[in-house]
Amino acid sequence: MKFITSLVIVVICISYTTARLSGEQKEQLKEFGQECTNLIRISEQGLKRIGSGNLEDLDFNEKCWIECVFERLGILRDGQIQTSVIMGSLTSMGYDLDTATGITFQCENPQGENACERAHDLALCYLRQNAGLHHRKRR
Repeated sequence: MKFITSLVIVVICISYTTARLSGEQKEQLKEFGQECTNLIRISEQGLKRIGSGNLEDLDFNEKCWIECVFERLGILRDGQIQTSVIMGSLTSMGYDLDTATGITFQCENPQGENACERAHDLALCYLRQNAGLHHRKRR
């Protein structure tokens, strides 16, 4: 059960902000996280590291776990970013169109030698963009 709870935290972290997700979305994310954990060897420690937002020094499997979740969410399709899905997700979570467009533009070209590396870079970009939004809102 603790492991499943960690999955939910990880997936929600990757998907920006808990408060912006419906109960149905959280359940779907939990399901996707479990599917990816069943497919990709990742430790509970790795999930906790991702869930804490510490994405800087992930191993290859941890990066591939993020890629797996992003594929299931439709954010990536065959390793290619789906900007229309990201825009739809951001606006459905309450971001205004200008903010969603800005975030998508900043993160639309993730770098990496393979799909796992690009998914990791994309996750880092979105976490940085989201943190920047929260920092600007506080001022």
